Amino acid sequence: MEFYDVNNNFALTKFKHLSVINSWRINIKVCELAGKISDKIQKSHFKLIFEPMFLKFMGSAEPELKAASCKTIGAVCKNMTDDEHKNKLQSSLKKLAA
Repeated sequence: MEFYDVNNNFALTKFKHLSVINSWRINIKVCELAGKISDKIQKSHFKLIFEPMFLKFMGSAEPELKAASCKTIGAVCKNMTDDEHKNKLQSSLKKLAA
């Protein structure tokens, strides 16, 4: 995240690559950094790269990743509108509850 201020394209590209690797350990680490990420980067970048990633993590087959992604809800919510809460987040939460 320290590289974001210097070269945000480089930092965002690295996060995109990490999400493609699809390692649950790496994904959990990204979840742990969700608060710092949402505070540091622009809202448009967060919505483009991280919001879909975190919503995908909520539906993961790995219970550890599901739990870690649930801790990111605050970071995800503060970058969403009310309509997005209803459409995107509620459906993910219903799946978790089931």
